[in-house]
Amino acid sequence: MKIHKHTYFFVLEIAALQVGEIYDDLPTHCTLVHRFWSDLSVEELATGVRKILAATSPVALIFAEEELLGPKKTTVNKIELTLQLQQLHTQLYDQLTKQGVEYTAPGWVGGGYIAHVSKRQEATFATGDTHDCTAICLVEAEVEGYGRQRLIRAKFNLG
Repeated sequence: MKIHKHTYFFVLEIAALQVGEIYDDLPTHCTLVHRFWSDLSVEELATGVRKILAATSPVALIFAEEELLGPKKTTVNKIELTLQLQQLHTQLYDQLTKQGVEYTAPGWVGGGYIAHVSKRQEATFATGDTHDCTAICLVEAEVEGYGRQRLIRAKFNLG
């Protein structure tokens, strides 16, 4: 496995996120593309996905039941995998793959994508609740000098 300079992921914004802000734990969000490694800069990644995101309408999230997910057994609200959400994930996944990224957990992208929102104290959702996401953020994890904090690198408005 090659060592890459950056670890990134994409999220649908639920709670407001600001470019340049650093978070220990991201506020409420829906992971759109799980973590991936890349040597590409933020601008190179943005150039690759900008056209896809500009052509995407706001994404309606439909909350489903709570579940324990992943190796850490994190409590999450599953999100109904609507056609729009699945297509957006697939388009980004295909584009990033063309750009040569390496996924940290290949089973959690593409056909293995499970849309979910991790439980946070500041937000609770019941089955059937909805939220319209109007922006997507590119987040960098494991930034040198910041430990496990997350840095918002770019924000893209949908539509």
